[in-house]
Amino acid sequence: MVLSYPDLPADVLAGRPLRKCSICRTFGDCTTAPRHGIVSGCYPLVEHYRASPDASRVRACKFRFPRPVFAFRAPF
Repeated sequence: MVLSYPDLPADVLAGRPLRKCSICRTFGDCTTAPRHGIVSGCYPLVEHYRASPDASRVRACKFRFPRPVFAFRAPF
C-alpha cells in the first residue's frame, strides 16, 4: 500500500480523509501491461489510463492470457 499511497500515514495522523482512489485494489493491470510491452498504470481506477488507447489492449491481454488457477491439495 505504501507504493500506491505513500501519504497514507501522514493523512491518517493529520486526520485527513483517505483518498480511496490511491489505495491499491490489486487488479493486476499495472503488472500485466508491462509484460506485454504496454505502459504500466492503474487502468481500472485512473482516468488517464482508462481513457488511453492502451486500456483496450490491457483488457485483451487479461482475457487472452488468463492466470492459471492452482488447485490446493491437502498434504494428507
